[in-house]
Amino acid sequence: MQSVAIDYSNNRQHITLPDSMSFKDTDICATKIGDAVVIIPRKRVKELMRQGFNSFSKDMFDNGRNPLISKPVEVI
Repeated sequence: MQSVAIDYSNNRQHITLPDSMSFKDTDICATKIGDAVVIIPRKRVKELMRQGFNSFSKDMFDNGRNPLISKPVEVI
């Protein structure tokens, strides 16, 4: 994992990516998942989603859709 710089100007944040992470295409999408930001070239979004869905094993839901946590979690 590499560090990146965040600059602030006019109430906006700007992220400077190292050359190894640069995009050839300027049409990109970004989404925030928790504290993480994912940046994807727009023309590859469907392809990358399809790859993600196809990475699940065929027997993923053979036993139904059981929650990972079986009892409520106390929030402090």
